[in-house]
Amino acid sequence: MITDIQMPCSSGLELRKRCRDELGPLPVFIILTSFEDFQYAREAMSFRAADYLVKIDLSPESLTEAVKQAVEQVNLIRQKHPEFQDTRQSLLLFQERSYIKLLNNLFESREQFRLQKEEFEISLDAGSYAAATVQFIRNTDPGNDPSGAGRDIPLNIYSQTLQMFQELLSKYISCHILALDTHFLAAIFLLDDSYTGDWKEQVRSALENTGKMLHNYYGVSFLASIGGLVHDALDLSSSYSDSRQLLPYLSDSAPILFSDERSDAGSLRNVFSMSLFRDDISRAFQELDESSLRTTLDTIRALLEEDHIHFPRH
Repeated sequence: MITDIQMPCSSGLELRKRCRDELGPLPVFIILTSFEDFQYAREAMSFRAADYLVKIDLSPESLTEAVKQAVEQVNLIRQKHPEFQDTRQSLLLFQERSYIKLLNNLFESREQFRLQKEEFEISLDAGSYAAATVQFIRNTDPGNDPSGAGRDIPLNIYSQTLQMFQELLSKYISCHILALDTHFLAAIFLLDDSYTGDWKEQVRSALENTGKMLHNYYGVSFLASIGGLVHDALDLSSSYSDSRQLLPYLSDSAPILFSDERSDAGSLRNVFSMSLFRDDISRAFQELDESSLRTTLDTIRALLEEDHIHFPRH
């Protein structure tokens, strides 16, 4: 990891310390700075950075040599801890899958949810929760792009934007971010009972402050729909469903919207949930019951065709 000391989200030294505390010995860091200050160098080396480079003296040769040293350090760490990278990546993958299951109401029981929380080290112990659906959009001139097609974000910019979004938002509010695809992400807000103000204002302020930074640094904005407040993590699927159904109502003039801010909020809760049919579908497959499966699928199709169920289209 090659990082500057001064960055908009946090300092490079703070990032290194966080990675060391949360991830362990990898990644290895090369620290860059504009300040010839021995205190910075000493602090950087205390975090076991592979090298410390002053940008005014930076050259292709010095950077190449620093990268070679970092590669050697990485290889030594991997020799001592061959299981490190695979284990950590597997844990992160299982955590993401568990969050996806939670948002889509796919846990079979509270006990299954509890066991996966413990096994995959998932921290969901807040007093209240809310889920949001967020769509990144690139800022363009409507006169030059009336179709809006140019508002899609290139993949490399999306990756950088996603990282900064998560880093910034977590500074304002406790949250977990899930990348769904190259257009949408989900956010889970963890709200502490000690907060006495309006939770919606807390979330709105966090999103607005994050949005200003994204706009300034990447020319990217976002639309965010937030579902209702729930007090049980297993009820997050309801909040997430609310947020997804609000997507068609978002616009540049209303980029942040809460489910209870619409007059038809009650009808938004009439949500299709695949989890309601999970047992029927599973049973039909296990028993090879084609008739039962067809009946279940016909029921699902009929529900999807009803006008009062809204789904975002991209």
